[in-house]
Amino acid sequence: MIGILISIILELLVFFSTGITHEMFQKPKEYYHVLGEFMTKFSSMETSLVSYCSIIKYLCNYQEGFDEFSPLSISDRLKYISKFIKESLPELQNDWNKIVQKINEVNENRRHLIHGIGRASFYTESITTHVPKKGKTVSKDFSIEDINKIIDNIEHICTGDNGIQGEFHNNFCISRYDYHNERIDASNKIVYRLNGVAVTKFKGEANTN
Repeated sequence: MIGILISIILELLVFFSTGITHEMFQKPKEYYHVLGEFMTKFSSMETSLVSYCSIIKYLCNYQEGFDEFSPLSISDRLKYISKFIKESLPELQNDWNKIVQKINEVNENRRHLIHGIGRASFYTESITTHVPKKGKTVSKDFSIEDINKIIDNIEHICTGDNGIQGEFHNNFCISRYDYHNERIDASNKIVYRLNGVAVTKFKGEANTN
């Protein structure tokens, strides 16, 4: 309770010491809007990673894995996917490594924006966040423009070149089904289709997805 009161007092001091303007009243609304958009976009990216984990384990019945993989951290999901790609789908390794690097960068910013803004003032041009890391407190400043750039990065990870909800997802599914088909008898092989076209190596009569 004392910490909350101190935070309120500090924010009010900033508010009154810098002078009251119409723009200052608008600034919190802008922050709340952009942070809400960030959380929505990040959640969409998280769901995609759950889907990848589920496809790895359950293939066609990937919905069964959502309850299993949803509680995992971003880091654990990435490790699960990375292990399978390294061992079973090495042709995707280089592209996946680049995606992981981008996701880790966004996730680090998420830690700040979701967990580190408890004492931030929303009446200033930037907010300062504080998160613990390796026994120290790491501080970072974010303007609205900075957060919008992070949102753009998430969109690129999901739907941009080689996106995990686009091109890379298609390549991953094709490779995953080919991997399955190479290790199973003909009666259990699966034809994977995109836009009605069979894209797996196996195109014979079989179960289709």
